[in-house]
Formats: sequence, structure tokens, C-alpha cells
Amino acid sequence: MNFVHFVLKQQTIESSVFWAQKILEKIENPRFEAEFLLANLLAVELSFLRTNRKKVLTVLEKERFFRAIKKRSKNIPSAYILGKKQWSGFEIRVNKNVLIPRDETEVLVEHIK
Repeated sequence: MNFVHFVLKQQTIESSVFWAQKILEKIENPRFEAEFLLANLLAVELSFLRTNRKKVLTVLEKERFFRAIKKRSKNIPSAYILGKKQWSGFEIRVNKNVLIPRDETEVLVEHIK
């Protein structure tokens, strides 16, 4: 499905996640990746996506999601796509010039405290 078709066609949360899973099939856990990106782009919890699967996305929401999924399908990390990473209770802004903090280092920080 190309960009114009995706954006012009009515898309629900459920159909958008289903579409994204197919695009991300080569990435580990494509459903979680799709839901994680969509939840962040909509600024909602994952539970909202799962309980509001029939909610229709706006054109702007579909456009942002389409672009994010295309980037993720090229193995660009989600943190770079979203421009942020949750780490050790902080939201850290990241871009291609910043290393993404690894989850494993949270364990080190907790151990040092």
C-alpha cells in the first residue's frame, strides 16, 4: 500500500497496526513496534490502542504513522524516529548525533545508587 492510498483510505487503529506489522515483518516483534510507535505518535498509552481499536485516525495521524513505519522498516531506531528515549525515569531527547541510552545501563545506575 503506497502513501497516498494509506492516507486517503479510512484507517482505524486496528487496520493501521495490521498494515504496519506487514511492513515491519523483518523486525523482531513487529506488532509491538507498530503499537509502540503509534501510541507515542498519538501520545496515548498502549492500553488505549488495545481498547480503542476501532478509532479512526485523522489524515495527520496517518501521515505521521506512515512516515514513522517507513523509517522503522529501514532499521532506524524508534528513539531516533520519535526524538526521545525513556531511560531511568527520564525522557532523554535524542537524534542521529546522540547515542541512544541502552536499557541495560539502567541496571548499572540502580546498582551504583
